[in-house]
Amino acid sequence: MFNPTWSWRIQKNYWAYKAISWLLFKMLWMTSGYVTYISGFYMLTAMTLISSATIVWIAVALKGTTPDNIWLKRLISGLQLLSLVFCGFWWVGMMDYLCYMFDCDWPKLAAGKPVHHMGFTEQNCLALPHLAHMLVAVFILLVFCWNVMLMAVGSVDMNPMTRNRLASSDTDTTVRILLMKMLLVILTSALDSLGLTQDVLVIITTFYLMHLHSGGMAFYEFAVNMAWTAVSWALLFVAIIYAGLEFTMGQHTDDANYSQRITMGVLYGMVPILLWGAFGAYCHEYMISRPACKPLRQAYEERKHAAASATAWDAELDTPEKLRKVYKFRDIRQVLNFCRDMRKWDEDG
Repeated sequence: MFNPTWSWRIQKNYWAYKAISWLLFKMLWMTSGYVTYISGFYMLTAMTLISSATIVWIAVALKGTTPDNIWLKRLISGLQLLSLVFCGFWWVGMMDYLCYMFDCDWPKLAAGKPVHHMGFTEQNCLALPHLAHMLVAVFILLVFCWNVMLMAVGSVDMNPMTRNRLASSDTDTTVRILLMKMLLVILTSALDSLGLTQDVLVIITTFYLMHLHSGGMAFYEFAVNMAWTAVSWALLFVAIIYAGLEFTMGQHTDDANYSQRITMGVLYGMVPILLWGAFGAYCHEYMISRPACKPLRQAYEERKHAAASATAWDAELDTPEKLRKVYKFRDIRQVLNFCRDMRKWDEDG
C-alpha cells in the first residue's frame, strides 16, 4: 500500500525502500519502460503455465504413488519449492505485477474519451497491443489465483497436533482471508483512477480483513495469529491515513511538505499500531478463547472424580459415544479454541 505512484512522499534512495522493492518487483520494472514490463509479464506467464501443467501431469501420471526415479523425485521437490515460494509467500508481488496491466483511467470510458494506462500513458487500454495483453492477463490471473487458493486450502490441517507452524485450522476463515487479500491487491494495483472511491473500498476491505484475523484466529500457532492480526491493524491504519491525505491534498500551501510529514508520521506510527494489534490478539486469546475451554476442563474433572476407580473410568469412556457424556461442544469455534489451547508440547511430544 506504500505505492510510489500514490501521494506518499517516499524517499527511494533509502536502503529500506530498496530492500522492500524486491518484494513488490513491479516497482523495479516500471521505471524501465513498457516493453520491459511486458517482457516481465510474459516471463511470469510462461513460468505459471509451465509449472501448472507440470504439476497436473505429475499428479495424473503418479496418481498418488511415490516415484522411484531419483530425477522425478527432484523435479517434484523443485516444483513444491517453487509453488511454496511463488504461491505461498511471494504471491502478492506477482499478483500486483499482473494486476497493474489493468491500471487504466477507467472513468474516461463513461465520458467517451480514450482510456490510457495510468503508468504508461502512451498506451490505449482498449486498443492493440495493450488490449491483447490484458486478455492474456485475465486468463493468467485466474490460473494463478486458483493455484494460490489451492496452496492456502492445502495449508489447512484438521490434525491439531501438527507441527506445521503455518497450519490453519479453519478452511472457511482461511479462504475468506485470502479472498480479502486478493481483493486488496486488485484495488491497490488496478483502480488508481477511482481516487477517493478506491480509498473507501480499501478501508472497507482492510477493516474486514482485520476483523477476520482478530476474531477468526485461523492458525493453530498463537504467535502466527498475533503477527497477522498486527499486520492487519497496520494495513487498516495506512488505509485510513492515506484516505485522509488524499482528501486534504490541495488544501495546503505546500502539499509536498505536507505529504512528506504525513508519510513519516505513518512510518513512525506503524510501531505502536503493530504493538496494539499484537496486544489485541493476546487479549482475545487469553480473555475470550481460552476461558471458553474451561467448561470442558471442569466437565472432564467432574466426570473423572465421579468414577469409582481408574478401571471404571476407562471402561465407562472407552467409546466415542460414551465420551460425549463428558461435554458437548457448542459450535466449531469452541472446538478450534480447544485445539489451540491443548497445543502444549513436552518431552513426550
